[in-house]
Amino acid sequence: MNMNTLLGRQERLTYLSSSFSKLLKKSFGKGPKMCYTTMDDRHVYVYIQHFLTPSEHVLRKSGDFGQLVTYRSIIMEDILVQFKQEVKKVVGVEYDRCLFDWNYDQNVGLVMLVKSESNVSKRPPIQLMEEPLQKKVTAISMENHKVPKKMALSKVNASFYVLEMKGTLHPVERTLYKRGYLSILLESSYELNQVYRSYWQDFEKIFKKQMSEFFILWDYQEDACYMLFFLE
Repeated sequence: MNMNTLLGRQERLTYLSSSFSKLLKKSFGKGPKMCYTTMDDRHVYVYIQHFLTPSEHVLRKSGDFGQLVTYRSIIMEDILVQFKQEVKKVVGVEYDRCLFDWNYDQNVGLVMLVKSESNVSKRPPIQLMEEPLQKKVTAISMENHKVPKKMALSKVNASFYVLEMKGTLHPVERTLYKRGYLSILLESSYELNQVYRSYWQDFEKIFKKQMSEFFILWDYQEDACYMLFFLE
């Protein structure tokens, strides 16, 4: 009998938040100030607040974001392997990919577990906000990176929306991923995420609400990207 049959939904989420916080503390020597987990039918989301270690604070102040991104990503690999095992034990579902985005300026981060069958076409899109959001993302992407081939907006809850995109990588990025140059991609995506975050107020106008958080997670294996909007 697994823990999925013994614990209620909120108990499972609380357990996962605690487990992830402990894994961070064990590996980094410092746990986050807050760790909050939620989930929908296809993803598990873990929101982390005040995660930076003293060493990372030094790297951030020095402006060495390349080393900062690489350092955290290497350590996170082992953490995420262990966390996926915990999720399988508690939820009774196996997730095959873990994506993350760390906002070092605000000291907040988000980790998302993805099921293998997850894709942009399964959940009915939200037509009301989808068109203006797609236009804005298309305009930003055209100027700074690559326009996604597919986009669909979905609602996780009243204050949490996810824009799922497919066909987001340039051919050279797909080649770099296949050849194992992930550190280059992580540094590049960090810089690109900063560009998207500079349009914060534009996204607020589309949702007609202020945003509390905004994350961009890149899925190099599936040539996909997720934008996560948290509204106040």
